[in-house]
Amino acid sequence: MSSGARLSARERTLATLTAAVMGCAVLYLSGVQPALARYRELAATRETLAEKVAKLDRSIRENRPYKRELSDLKKRIEASDAALVWNRVEQGLVARELKIVQNTKSNPEKRPKSAYSLVRFQLQLEGSLSSVVKLLELVESDPGLLRASAWEINAQPRDRFGVSLSLSTLTALERE
Repeated sequence: MSSGARLSARERTLATLTAAVMGCAVLYLSGVQPALARYRELAATRETLAEKVAKLDRSIRENRPYKRELSDLKKRIEASDAALVWNRVEQGLVARELKIVQNTKSNPEKRPKSAYSLVRFQLQLEGSLSSVVKLLELVESDPGLLRASAWEINAQPRDRFGVSLSLSTLTALERE
């Protein structure tokens, strides 16, 4: 006879129950526990990725105004070519009835580690007060990077004014 036949019904039930518990333990340790550990790991990774995506979204939203400003600045630099600037200034002076007494244009000053150079214009002009005011408006409304660094306005006889000014602008260096 077999050993199973010698066991009583109670012992067979306990043996079956023990085998079932052992089988469940093996199944849990070999399949369920590693799957749960992997699930927790993936959930943590998902949270980390969600935080990174949120951080990138914030960064993109915060940098949009800077991109617009950078684009605007690039357009202004392109409009700041020295010859174009001088033409705009000269046309503005003629339109405002200002007489050029003397003008000097400096050679472009290359700035270290920069793709741009600084060009300076020294002007001495004569004209009426309204013409001088219109010149100020011209410099302020220039689409490029034209800036006045020094002004000197002197009264002259017969409601005329003498103006000495220094204008400067950044221009892009030619790429080699």
